[in-house]
Amino acid sequence: MSGILVNGKFLESTDFICKICNAPVLESSNIKYAWTCLSCKREFGFNDVYEQSPYFHPSVCIAFFDGHNFNYVLDAGDEPLVFENQFFAECYLISAGISCECVEDFYFIEQEK
Repeated sequence: MSGILVNGKFLESTDFICKICNAPVLESSNIKYAWTCLSCKREFGFNDVYEQSPYFHPSVCIAFFDGHNFNYVLDAGDEPLVFENQFFAECYLISAGISCECVEDFYFIEQEK
């Protein structure tokens, strides 16, 4: 599952982007609007956003949820490992011995460019 972390809460990707700043938008918590952009802090209606290109694949970090916190897969320098896209992150997990079924239990946290 791919998405972003906001204040420690995982928000799943919507595959839509802001028409103003091209950042990913999330479902709005305001009932008057469909979408909200966390980057430019604007609210949008259903038709005021663009669908993300099917060729857009954001870079991601791998995380797992232990019931309380999201824990990142770290590199040798104790920094979150960043992958070019979710496909490469999944390949990394499988090459490390994680079964294909278990890969679905991980979160792929999209990174800002």
